[in-house]
Amino acid sequence: MTTPVLCRVNINGRNCRLLSDRPASYEAIVYAANPNRDVNTLFSVTYSGARSGSLSPGESVEVTEGMVFNVFDTGNA
Repeated sequence: MTTPVLCRVNINGRNCRLLSDRPASYEAIVYAANPNRDVNTLFSVTYSGARSGSLSPGESVEVTEGMVFNVFDTGNA
């Protein structure tokens, strides 16, 4: 069993910490970026760091130290 570690990440220019022992979901990243968001709004989520990519609703990514997440409002569902 891996000991949880808080990884420093950047979400929309803000320094945050996420646990490294579990994947970060699209929903968790969107919430961290926009806690007061309209639930009917879709967001584009991209990330970079040890690897780069994007997340869609229901997807997740393993968290590593120094990852950068960008979350943009793409409009209503």
